Formats: sequence, C-alpha cells, structure tokens
Amino acid sequence: RVFINGSLLTSVGKVGTSAAEEAPDFKTHVVGFSPGADRFDIVLHVSNYFFIQSGILRSIVLGREWDLNSQREKRLLLEFIFIGILLVMGVYHFSIFWLRKYEQLPLYFGLICIFLAVRILNKGERFFLNMFPDFGYFAWSTFNYSIDYAVGILFIMFFYRLFGSAVSKKLIYAFVGSFLFLI
Repeated sequence: RVFINGSLLTSVGKVGTSAAEEAPDFKTHVVGFSPGADRFDIVLHVSNYFFIQSGILRSIVLGREWDLNSQREKRLLLEFIFIGILLVMGVYHFSIFWLRKYEQLPLYFGLICIFLAVRILNKGERFFLNMFPDFGYFAWSTFNYSIDYAVGILFIMFFYRLFGSAVSKKLIYAFVGSFLFLI
C-alpha cells in the first residue's frame, strides 16, 4: 500500500503481519497524484512472507505522470520488439525442423526462442500479469520458474546436439536431471 500525506493512493496485493494475512502480487503500474505543497510524506506498507527476492524491487520514481507513462511505454515497446524478434526466430527454426525432421537443433533453438519470448512477458514490466490480473501470484511464479528451468534444459540439449561426442552423456543427464528436480 502507498500512502501520500496519510491518504491511501494505491495498493498491490494485500499487506499482512503473517503469511496467512498476506496476499502477494507483482503488478507494476504508474500512479498519479498532486502533492498540493512543497513537502509531502510517502509511506509504504510492504510485507513479504512468500518470495525471498520480493518487496520493493526498484526505486520509486517521482515525476510528471505523462513522463513516467512515456518511460513505461518505451520499456514495453522495447520488450515487444525483443518478443517479436524471438517469435520470428522461433517460427523460422520450427519451419526448418518441419522440413528436416532428422535435425533436432532447429527444434531446440526454436523452443528456446519461444520460451524466452514468454519469459520476457513475465519479467520487466510484467505485461502478462497486467493482461491476466486474475492469474494469481502462485500460478504466475510457478509458471515463471518452470519457463526458466525449461530454457536451461533446452540450452543443455541444444549444446549436446551441437557438440555431440565432445560432451559427456553423464554430464548432460546430471544437468537435465537437476533441472527436472528443481521444477
């Protein structure tokens, strides 16, 4: 919760004094207010019982609402450019795999590109959470970590297919097994 001069301005999730009272959430947004004076008090209520790297993740930026929205839109545009590039690369490599099913490198690289595009939707401005606000924190974090581990497994399999006999199968099985265990 964010209070300006004692008035509640916005809230994300539910602040609590225990894990039972808290409802975690990760949404990002820009909130406008008029301070009305040269000085004002900003009070934040933050609780974190579920995620080790949570809380206030970035610095709070003050400025004109239009400027802040413009900065956010530029970050979103950059994210969408990266997503578009990754999706085009993924579809291209899927089409190569479709034509040459005996080669698995394009399949792994295409999957890596698609998964990284989805990962970008979940990081940064967290566009995915803004589009699907009822998705829920726990489902989102499970989905997010699963993508991270899946990309790790795909990278290992990609490099195994790329370098083949130069990499020990036992080492590959150990890495893939550890990633699968973490999922």
